[in-house]
Amino acid sequence: MTKIMQFIGKNWEPIIAISGLVLSIFNFFILNKNNRKSISIKELFYLVININGTYTYEFNLIIVNKSKQPISIVDVSFENKGNVYSAKPDRTIVSTKKSNGTTISYYSSEFPINLAGLESTKELLQFKLKNKLDTEILNLKIMTSRGIVNKKVSFENKKITTEEYLKQLL
Repeated sequence: MTKIMQFIGKNWEPIIAISGLVLSIFNFFILNKNNRKSISIKELFYLVININGTYTYEFNLIIVNKSKQPISIVDVSFENKGNVYSAKPDRTIVSTKKSNGTTISYYSSEFPINLAGLESTKELLQFKLKNKLDTEILNLKIMTSRGIVNKKVSFENKKITTEEYLKQLL
């Protein structure tokens, strides 16, 4: 035990320097892991409306910012049959319902979608297509203030009718 104490007494400066270096490297990796962009998406349901040959897809999603840093989503798009479709950036009325004499309107999401660190939000994204989708699995390209995030989402067995849709919104 005395040899260890003598060694520490003679070499305390390098021991403290090495300890500080090890802690700094550890801290760097922990902070880097917690601060990188990380978004998760949970698919809730979707609705398809065909008006005069234009298909409007309304996807209801929960978007989670898993990073401790804020992030802004500025665009969401996907590719189908060689065409790229972007979510409508403007806030539009999706549906209107009367309840006890009061009119309630539901709107699609508008961009940017701002998320604080570790925050989540429920969003309604609206896409207008000329053709019906041939798949319920989409590769979303999410443009953020911190770069591009690609996410594969599946809406299999999550299509609902207009009546079910209105019940979901209430």
